[in-house]
Amino acid sequence: SDRQCPIHISTFEKKIISLQSAHPDKQIYIITHGSVPAQYMGIADKYGIVVFNKNSEEYDCWLMANCHTLVMTKSTFPIIPAFYFQGKEIHYQVWPRWACLGVGTKYDRSGWIGFE
Repeated sequence: SDRQCPIHISTFEKKIISLQSAHPDKQIYIITHGSVPAQYMGIADKYGIVVFNKNSEEYDCWLMANCHTLVMTKSTFPIIPAFYFQGKEIHYQVWPRWACLGVGTKYDRSGWIGFE
């Protein structure tokens, strides 16, 4: 659906596994605001993921813009860091709202990688 929502728990775990496989030398970070639900924290603990959830919006944006691989879920918050992205690749969760940016359309030249 075209609404903002958390990433599905199974999609979350699959993405972590694929990123760890593709980039075994990189640390994975979750950048979020507020408390993280227990099921997500369980997966984060299982895979040794560091969670940033009590920082300022400016610091969160800086972290996202300067990471190696940015994974964007169904939220408009990471759009600005994506525009200033300094890393290697951006993965975005397929969401109809991204079409307003041209992402995933026939006009897309971003190189961003969609996932479901």
